[in-house]
Amino acid sequence: MQRLINARFFATIALLFVVSASTACSSNIDDDGELDKPRANENKVVLFDFKFKPSELEVRKGTKVTWTNKDKTSHGLKAENGDFDEVLGSGESFSFTFENAGTVRYLNPQDSSGLMNGKIIVK
Repeated sequence: MQRLINARFFATIALLFVVSASTACSSNIDDDGELDKPRANENKVVLFDFKFKPSELEVRKGTKVTWTNKDKTSHGLKAENGDFDEVLGSGESFSFTFENAGTVRYLNPQDSSGLMNGKIIVK
């Protein structure tokens, strides 16, 4: 009887480990708290740790790019050319489709350090 209880206990622990490991692997934040690089053709930018990741993204005309705020505080997202000017709360996303070739620089106007900025290069 004791062996059966031990076997069930270890099976339950193993199942919990597998579930928690698969959940951790699905995140885009690695063990060091750094964001994984986006996969090809994802066209996503993540706001995390007061940074845009990636800070530079190259896309083709007609491509939609989505920014998602994964910080616990809100962040601004403003294109220097005026194409967009948004505030994203924690967990919120914003998408924009780039129709014209060129470089669109953007920043977080709420960031007094001036370090939270990025650019989209449209080919």
